[in-house]
Amino acid sequence: MRVEISDVVICGGTLGILLGAALVGQGLKVVLLERGVLKGREQEWNVSRGELGVLVRLGLVTEAELAAVISSEFNPVRVGFGGG
Repeated sequence: MRVEISDVVICGGTLGILLGAALVGQGLKVVLLERGVLKGREQEWNVSRGELGVLVRLGLVTEAELAAVISSEFNPVRVGFGGG
């Protein structure tokens, strides 16, 4: 049995998958553990701009790279109770 050494182990999730891809792009060896099957375009990728901003601040991706892969944006609607 051959054992590979990795630089990072990520426990899946939407942001984890994106982060793993960015780290591989930086030359790191990444192990990604994901419970479900990735479904490509059917996969729901609900990631906020704030979460993506962390990747930019860490230097893993650029603003231009993010803009190139964002296919749609949701204009959030604020729902609440008056005075609360």
